[in-house]
Amino acid sequence: AIVMNAADFTQGMADADALNVGTLFSNFNGSENVMNAIQSHFSNLPNRPDWDGKLTFAEVTKWSNEGSGEPLFVDAGKINLNSINTGDFSQSSSRYIDFFGSKNFHPETGPVYGTIKITLVNSNDGSVRLGAENTLLDVHDFKNPIFSKINDNLYPGEPADFNIYCAPCNARIKTTAEVQQYWNQIYKVMGERPKF
Repeated sequence: AIVMNAADFTQGMADADALNVGTLFSNFNGSENVMNAIQSHFSNLPNRPDWDGKLTFAEVTKWSNEGSGEPLFVDAGKINLNSINTGDFSQSSSRYIDFFGSKNFHPETGPVYGTIKITLVNSNDGSVRLGAENTLLDVHDFKNPIFSKINDNLYPGEPADFNIYCAPCNARIKTTAEVQQYWNQIYKVMGERPKF
């Protein structure tokens, strides 16, 4: 852990930048109250829904009522992006993709994140970067009345909008060659099945 003044913190900052304005907790010589607060925060981390680097719809829905608007953080590599491939980026290397819409709908990704900004880094290996420059992945809000109704049924209360950030933001999608190879295998298996 790196300890710094809140005013020096920027979301998504590199470790080297953080160390320039802060210090490692192991080297920190703060007051006993500060040390206890940091230890308490650290010991509570496993109770957060983002502790494992991924989120479910039930977790974000519950957090909206219990998290008081505090942000959550996810590992972009753990987000299921199977409904897209590098061929979806033929017009532009960066675009917003709606995983809740019909074309790219994904039952895990869509209800949690909705629309995600994705930038294709390398079309040869499918490397992508998720989120905006400040690592903001999504604002979880209740503009969609369907989500608002589901939220009220699952976790009654007063929902608060909150941000979801990625850290790290690097992920991978299938290349067009991998998609073609997959379909070639399907066609091969279908062609080899016994005919009656």
